[in-house]
Amino acid sequence: MYNMPFEETNVTQTSKMKSFTAREAVVKGFFFSQEAVYNFFINMPVESLAMVEMPIIHMTCPKSHSPIRQLDFSNCALSNSIFSRVEGEEILECEKLDNVRKLNLVGNNLRSLQMLSKRVQYMKSLQHLDLSLNSLVYDDLLECFWPPNITNMTLSSNGLTGSVFKCLPKATENLDLQNNQVSVIPSSILKLGNLSSLNLNSNRLRDLPVCTGFPLLSELLLKSNSLHAPSVNKLESCPELKTLDVGHNPFTCTCALRSFISLGIKSKRRSHTGIQLLSWPKGYYCTYPEAVRGFSLKDISIPEVSCNVGLLAAAILGPAVIVMIAIVTLCHHLDVPWYMGMIWQWTRAKHRARMRQVRPEDLLGVEFHAFVSYSQHDADWVQNSLLPNLEGPAGGLQICHHEKSFVPGKTIIENIIACLEKSRRSVFVLSANFVKSEWCHYELYFASHQRLAWGPDSVVLVLLEPLPQYLIPSKYNQLKSMMGRHTYLEWPQERAKHRLFWANLRAALQADLPNAPVTHEEE
Repeated sequence: MYNMPFEETNVTQTSKMKSFTAREAVVKGFFFSQEAVYNFFINMPVESLAMVEMPIIHMTCPKSHSPIRQLDFSNCALSNSIFSRVEGEEILECEKLDNVRKLNLVGNNLRSLQMLSKRVQYMKSLQHLDLSLNSLVYDDLLECFWPPNITNMTLSSNGLTGSVFKCLPKATENLDLQNNQVSVIPSSILKLGNLSSLNLNSNRLRDLPVCTGFPLLSELLLKSNSLHAPSVNKLESCPELKTLDVGHNPFTCTCALRSFISLGIKSKRRSHTGIQLLSWPKGYYCTYPEAVRGFSLKDISIPEVSCNVGLLAAAILGPAVIVMIAIVTLCHHLDVPWYMGMIWQWTRAKHRARMRQVRPEDLLGVEFHAFVSYSQHDADWVQNSLLPNLEGPAGGLQICHHEKSFVPGKTIIENIIACLEKSRRSVFVLSANFVKSEWCHYELYFASHQRLAWGPDSVVLVLLEPLPQYLIPSKYNQLKSMMGRHTYLEWPQERAKHRLFWANLRAALQADLPNAPVTHEEE
């Protein structure tokens, strides 16, 4: 057993207006058992016992029910084993201090909050507990065992985090957690239905807490935390809140702070209702951005138009959208997209004609610029519109079509092949009638082989009327493939667009032809 000198001790008894003080000095050369000293003091028949700034590392449990109501062991060296004893391998908790109402353990060597709850669990009368200036932590996987009547709890200057809210006396009304390491209050907390005052000064909170677990909270102290832009809407969960202190935080004076600044201004003007913001405006100043660093929040003006996305969009994007809609509507009304597409096709056709180099020997036997394939049901349009605008003075092109160029006596297939071989390109007039014609199918089939020799631009598609893909028979797989990969020319119904259509088609068919051979009559 360890021994220690019996140093100066203060003991105070209060009962029926009587008091007495016992003092004893150190007697040189005499030593007492530590446990005997502990037992001597804890078993004294007094109502108030104070042993302050003494190097005691333990305190035993009284042998019988103690009349002590106040215990003060502040600034000693007590550990987590306080009040307990070991018998065999079992730790027995103290059940004899059930009259203690106030316990002060400030400045000791206490380390486990959960273990301490077990040490005091039988102090049924305990109402005030001060555990500040220790090294307390809490493992949120362990259950706490506080007595039921603690109303005032002081846990300041420890190493506690947000998990401490899972290990608190349920009847707590005033909770002091200043100078800890609380960064966030978890959503799953022990509900403290009687809590009215919460001190979280000098912690690490980044935002205002939600009062879901504290429905009666009236005072919230959050000075010197890490709040940049407190979310004022969270205060709606605190219906009883009257006093709030958020001073000396690193406020970011941007749009997110507008509602909090508004709260401060309203707090200054309030009568006897609403939330009082303590230390406003002296303790509230900007730390960012640099341009307003050190400015008081009451002097910062953040325009609503720069923060309200809807208002900003209406002010900036609204006129732009209106102008764009007007331009699109005007372009659609004037068929600008159609004209742009046709001009683009005409430009590409001219470019291909200049860039494509054809050897003279490849042109031997070529007499026509294009062979025209069409359904007999569309003959009127071909005869009255297509050919006049491509042949003769209007177009200057040599066009091969069956009514003029097919040779009598040859089969239709032979004539088709011959016309294709004599033509640089093939023009297919597409319509619902076209896909129903067997001869058009043959012409398209042979022309697809011709594309291998002359290139993909050797076939020109003219869409005489809308032709949805589902109307094209499956045997026209070459046509579906061409319409999917190549741009086709659509015949416009408006007369004003005809001139550009013909110019575009002539540009697509324009090519150099060899001089027609000279024939000599036999004499």
